[in-house]
Amino acid sequence: MILSVYKSLLKIIDTEFMDICEAADIIFSSTGRAQKVRIYLIDNTIADIWLSPDGKYSYHWCNKGIRDYILRYDDAPHEKWKAVSTFPKHSEYKLFPKIF
Repeated sequence: MILSVYKSLLKIIDTEFMDICEAADIIFSSTGRAQKVRIYLIDNTIADIWLSPDGKYSYHWCNKGIRDYILRYDDAPHEKWKAVSTFPKHSEYKLFPKIF
């Protein structure tokens, strides 16, 4: 089920977003289960899309080493985000120190 959704996402990326994407792949676990779609963007950053069979999802945009921060979006009901007004949906923004 999820594998077919991920394959559909790859087709959408390939037809609609290749002007901003260099490539996109399905990432598999060591047991062969489709885990997420990874998109390689033209600015040398990556974006991951994770979906679950029960409708949960998360997005992860990683630009560490490029812009020194990571942005994540998630709708999982993690306890630490319970006070956020958009709970269970929440985002996280992390700054990383520059490495010289």
